[in-house]
Amino acid sequence: MAAGGDPSTAQSAASFFVRRVDTDVGVASRRPAPRTHRYLGGRASVAQAKLAYQRCRDRFSVHAGNDALPAGCQRPLWDSTSTKNPAYPDTRNVDSMFGPDTVSPLPEATMALFDQGRLARTIDVNVAEAVDTMRRLGGVDIDDVGLALETERVW
Repeated sequence: MAAGGDPSTAQSAASFFVRRVDTDVGVASRRPAPRTHRYLGGRASVAQAKLAYQRCRDRFSVHAGNDALPAGCQRPLWDSTSTKNPAYPDTRNVDSMFGPDTVSPLPEATMALFDQGRLARTIDVNVAEAVDTMRRLGGVDIDDVGLALETERVW
């Protein structure tokens, strides 16, 4: 700003540590309701991402007056998207979260998306299913999970 720059044109992103959500939900769910996490099959992270995206769109799209987020608005960055569970496809945490105004750093294993031609807008598809997934987290305080991740990851 001191050099005459316009801060409204700044680009920034808010990181969501996708894989860690499922990990932390799994740890939390073993205490009150061990079957909850098995039922979810590690879907809490994608559900949380979809709902965070919807909240961002709902909050800021109105002000933008179109489909794009306004300049200066933080975009969601889906971080830590690789899967550690061999039962899941390598692309599982990426191909469910493509959408406008998002950032997806792709680990090498997920580059298969480009070879498979599966790039499509998915972040705002099946949002009702995401709501249901979060509802089924009975006994897990997702706000506590988010706060723990935020506390650990804010530098």
